[in-house]
Amino acid sequence: MACVRKRRNRWVLDYQDQNGNRRWETLPKDSTRRDADALLSQRVREVGSGEYEARGDQKTFDELADAYLSGHVRVNVRETTAVDYEGNLRRHLKPFFTGVRIRLITPEMVEGFRSHLLEKGVGRRTVNKNHTLLSAMLRYAVRYRWLSYNPAAEVRKLRVEAPHQDKPEETSALSPLEIRRLLDATEEHWRPVILMAVSTGLRQGELLGLKWGDIDFFAKQVHVRRQFTGGRFSDLKTKHSRRRVGLADELISDLTRWKLRCPKGVHGLVFPNGAGNPENPSNLLKRGFYPALRRAKLRQIRFHDLRHTYASMLIARN
Repeated sequence: MACVRKRRNRWVLDYQDQNGNRRWETLPKDSTRRDADALLSQRVREVGSGEYEARGDQKTFDELADAYLSGHVRVNVRETTAVDYEGNLRRHLKPFFTGVRIRLITPEMVEGFRSHLLEKGVGRRTVNKNHTLLSAMLRYAVRYRWLSYNPAAEVRKLRVEAPHQDKPEETSALSPLEIRRLLDATEEHWRPVILMAVSTGLRQGELLGLKWGDIDFFAKQVHVRRQFTGGRFSDLKTKHSRRRVGLADELISDLTRWKLRCPKGVHGLVFPNGAGNPENPSNLLKRGFYPALRRAKLRQIRFHDLRHTYASMLIARN
């Protein structure tokens, strides 16, 4: 008869497989009786359905991670997203689950993983992102019959307070007077890109991916088609990201003057580096944006907060 025992301060499962062989399975030291009972119930179901695998045949989390990256991520996922997945695996998931056989992962263990991240000071959104990645990996394991169910799918994501959809944080958005101070303090080379950021709400990657062919000077519009992130050009993720944005008269004038002295390159970029190649995002921040903030004696904000500033201006104008 299947049962749970405690030996040397560790929970042990005692059961028979579908071939009548007696099996002993020792859980990790930090496992609880609840973990042991849940896993025993799972083993009994596996034996009853003929899906049980001996411990030596079971995949470890590290083996699953390698298979998921090579078999799915590097084949089906954008490069920038793949880099993000690999970073979360390296920083958060592997340190907690390395060496663990995936059939030992229970919903309680997934909750323990979340608690572990929160205790380390990891933000709730990042915790949910790692939970989603873990669930996708275990779903991949179910597809290949390495698991009979996905334990991460049994755990709800953490609740995250969403920011007000109509109003950016007041501390992040610049006032009209502060915008003028920033532009006046910006060096001539960097002024067009900063003016365009605050006048259109385009993201940094979208600005660095712009080509002169995307700008319709007659219609006073820019067609946002791509981005430059992670050292490469890529399409935007959704149809809503691909959009047309109106250009103010001041920006049209600045862009007209900037086009005459803009460094030429094979890509025809609007905001390239001095050699006409794609600009390094850190150069835009460290050489252009942050020094302009300091000269204007403004608080330190993110470049993305210029997008918040644009939203604030739209709200103010109804």
